Amino acid sequence: MREGTYELVLSDPQLPGHLPVARFTVVTPPGEMARLAMDRAALTAAAETTHGKFYTIADAEHLADELPRGRRVPIENLPPVEL
Repeated sequence: MREGTYELVLSDPQLPGHLPVARFTVVTPPGEMARLAMDRAALTAAAETTHGKFYTIADAEHLADELPRGRRVPIENLPPVEL
């Protein structure tokens, strides 16, 4: 949601009298825009820690080919429980 002042009007369910209205303002949290550059070192470290791999847009086309094959997992249907 973009920064700004908004107004919310509750139109359904219809209530007697005036429509309930709420006004609110959306602001950017402090520090939200302080560091916008990609932290390649942190992302690479996170991938190594989790035994994964870090991809950029430049090499993302290889992602699907490099994903490990999945394995079948049996799904068990449990009997219904009467409520």
